[in-house]
Amino acid sequence: LCLLCGAAEGKDLSRILPILATNGKENFGLTVYPSTLSMYCFRFDALLRTAPDKYGPLILDEIDRTCLTMLRAGATTFWETIKGEADFDGAGSLCHGWSSGVLAFLYEYLLGVKMLPGGQYQTKPTEMEIKQAEGIVPVPGGMLNVLVQDGKVTQEICA
Repeated sequence: LCLLCGAAEGKDLSRILPILATNGKENFGLTVYPSTLSMYCFRFDALLRTAPDKYGPLILDEIDRTCLTMLRAGATTFWETIKGEADFDGAGSLCHGWSSGVLAFLYEYLLGVKMLPGGQYQTKPTEMEIKQAEGIVPVPGGMLNVLVQDGKVTQEICA
């Protein structure tokens, strides 16, 4: 969060970025607590504001691993933790809205659609090198169909 609010501006990020990128696995001997699924959107945002080309593919791989784990277990919603109901002595939530923050990441960084206050949105081309991605984003006035292919973005609103 310090990176997102500007508190680390002008500071040496050579240790914090690898810690964030590996979710604490690379920790330089420090005590580091990995972020939970609900905090992934903040972690990803901080990394992508720093170097989208470097961290974008790593983040997409992590989303694939995390979400595929849930899907393969039959999930139809986002879990509180990757352990699902087995976590917290069998009390883990299998329907945890906070963990769906990766969707905002996918909309903004992969498809280039950012939601703004007041029900508004803005579109801009993604800074990540994407061969192809497509999605439907709910926006005021309908559904925005977005296709990103070989650096070109096509958008169309369907009411």
